[in-house]
Amino acid sequence: MVNTNESRAHELERDGSFGRPSTVTTAWHRFEIAIGVMSRSLSVIGIFGVVMLIAVTTIDIVGSKAFNQPLTGSLGLIRLAQLTAISFGMGITFLDGDHVKVEMLSRRLPPKVQATMSSLVNFLGFMLFFLIIWQMISLGRSFQISGEMIDELYIPWYPFIYATVVAFVPVCLALLLELGNSLSRVVKR
Repeated sequence: MVNTNESRAHELERDGSFGRPSTVTTAWHRFEIAIGVMSRSLSVIGIFGVVMLIAVTTIDIVGSKAFNQPLTGSLGLIRLAQLTAISFGMGITFLDGDHVKVEMLSRRLPPKVQATMSSLVNFLGFMLFFLIIWQMISLGRSFQISGEMIDELYIPWYPFIYATVVAFVPVCLALLLELGNSLSRVVKR
């Protein structure tokens, strides 16, 4: 039995395309590779968020149970770690195909209809993340003006909101790339 994640990793190592054929031009292929490099680089920050989440939770539990002294500001740190882990891991998760897809019905449809549906879903996903980025910039600006702080830590929230915007850019670009790939399958004879 072949592990699909391992085969995808081998394809990525070979050509950087994340298992998708480069269909249009070398510029399109370079765009695809750049998104992959950007997503992989940002995923390292997401890994740091997971490690921070584990460390803060462990220190808080041990401190409160063994020493009757919970970690001050643990709730704010946990929120920050969750934000970091989720947002910075999204790009590579999408590119590797490890996100949730429901394809029970669409697999039975003709390839052109599948490609059309995929184009529509990728367009809607792109628009959703574009709106999320836009609203996150607005939220970051309002937090910057109001001076919103993380609970009990007195660290401003706005740099982390802006960092989340940076983390969502590769997801938006990957959806745009998928939209282009699915549209090319729609117009292909």
